[in-house]
Amino acid sequence: MDGDEECNFDLWYDNDYPESSTDDVEDGNAVEIITIPDSPIKIKKAEVRQPCPQVPIIIDDSPIKKELPILEKDGDRFDGNPVKPMLFLGKRTLTSDQIISLLFSPDPHMVCSKQPLKVQKNCEFLVDLRHISLEDLRADGNPPYDKYGGFRKKNIRVEKNKDGGYVLSNVSSKVETITRNDQYVLNRIYHTKTFEDENDFHRKIIYVSDHSGNIVNNVALVQYSFEHEEVAFDLQPHGNSKKGRGARGFTRTQPSTLATLKEKCATLGPREAVRQSKASC
Repeated sequence: MDGDEECNFDLWYDNDYPESSTDDVEDGNAVEIITIPDSPIKIKKAEVRQPCPQVPIIIDDSPIKKELPILEKDGDRFDGNPVKPMLFLGKRTLTSDQIISLLFSPDPHMVCSKQPLKVQKNCEFLVDLRHISLEDLRADGNPPYDKYGGFRKKNIRVEKNKDGGYVLSNVSSKVETITRNDQYVLNRIYHTKTFEDENDFHRKIIYVSDHSGNIVNNVALVQYSFEHEEVAFDLQPHGNSKKGRGARGFTRTQPSTLATLKEKCATLGPREAVRQSKASC
């Protein structure tokens, strides 16, 4: 995490968080409140659930194969940061062919090695999962997404052609488990932040896994888009905060940060553990 970006922790003092609260729900995940002995600080620990029940998938059994297109990329940097290149700026609808082309042949100069945070515009990123895990990717600095659109999977076959490009075809719907080296799963995770004016803000995380469950190229595509026009929106205080409007805005904390904080609390005082965890962000 960049030094100029705010490192938020889900911590509450006794006067901010009800004594009776031991769990919560955030972004579809159960949350446990950990009380540190002899300390007024409470730590919120997220219990990651499986994203969703399986969604029925309709797969075209047609044997027709399609040559994957080459896309022109925009190349702007998010917040001017050279390690956060924007793949595309503006609202786009990418086909499965185009997504596969991007994930199987990612331009290394277009892959983010730091996570873009507080993105509130129509744009797309390729993110290096060696630096940012899929779990951390969901903690993107925005207000919690209040609508979960599901975890959708599609079995596909990807082959190289004689020119070194990729050819995509669908795997028969009769195949429940992929086993071949040329078979993959196209994974999509959907979240939405809803607004009263119906100008909802959508986030889609897309990646491809092989028959062994490994993520192809350790790269994910992250798409942000508004339903209508781009607008800025603010973080709101946590629903359990007693400070009301005076409380700081709440955003989800990355699971890796919570794990680091819990580890440091085992040997350090709570305040020093927080200080060191912030320094490592």
